[in-house]
Amino acid sequence: MKFKALFAAFNILVVAAFLLVFLLPIMILGPEYAELFWSQQWPLIFIFVAVLGLLNYYFITNWRFFSSLESQDWAGLTEVLEERVFRKQRFRTYQLRVLINAYVLQGKTEKIEELEQFLRRNRPGIVGRLALPLGIPHVLSGNGERMLEFFGEAAEKTRGITREWTQWILALGHKLQGDLEETRTILRELLQGARDPMVRMISAYLLNASALNEEDTEAAENERSRLQQEYTRRTWQKVVDKKRDNLEVLVLAQLIRNAGEWTFGGAESTG
Repeated sequence: MKFKALFAAFNILVVAAFLLVFLLPIMILGPEYAELFWSQQWPLIFIFVAVLGLLNYYFITNWRFFSSLESQDWAGLTEVLEERVFRKQRFRTYQLRVLINAYVLQGKTEKIEELEQFLRRNRPGIVGRLALPLGIPHVLSGNGERMLEFFGEAAEKTRGITREWTQWILALGHKLQGDLEETRTILRELLQGARDPMVRMISAYLLNASALNEEDTEAAENERSRLQQEYTRRTWQKVVDKKRDNLEVLVLAQLIRNAGEWTFGGAESTG
């Protein structure tokens, strides 16, 4: 396994580096001066052993986690992380993200809802930071009311590109509820200020499908032209590939493909 090889290589490299540092005074100064040198610098040996011990302790205690992740044993990985989260109540953001990914890959989206409720009871502050992955069941439900309730709350606690995706999902929720006026308002704001080109593309695509007047259609077409100037089909595919591991992109894959066809299908791009 690569993880085992990495663990062994790490120990060999660190020990070799220490031996080099330890033997260097002998080679340069000679045994007598080296003995004097190390009699004064002996705390370095203690520090080295302590650091090496702590790093090895970390690897060993996380052995099942890393091994399951490397072998893509999602069931085993889920077991490890559920024990840490539900039993030991360790709420590390990156491990929660990995757990949600494992649930999605196993088709257990109902477990994400259980995790959300557990976090609300025990660590409510982290729900906003994990709004997109925790919101997956609400998006997959196709229920606009659920989406508006969850992401309406999350929108107040998110920033940057995460907030842009949250806003777009709110627009989708309004559309599913038949509120096209609110849908177009959010989408027009995203077209003016979103930094994520994928958010801009799906905003233009959804605005085009929700247009209430010629201004909406023109705004969607302007964004489509802008994207065609910035990207070719090939360079756009690189954007998609780079985001492929994002859960929101995975969940909205079909819509993103449709938006890509609408944007670049039959268009001569110059980006």
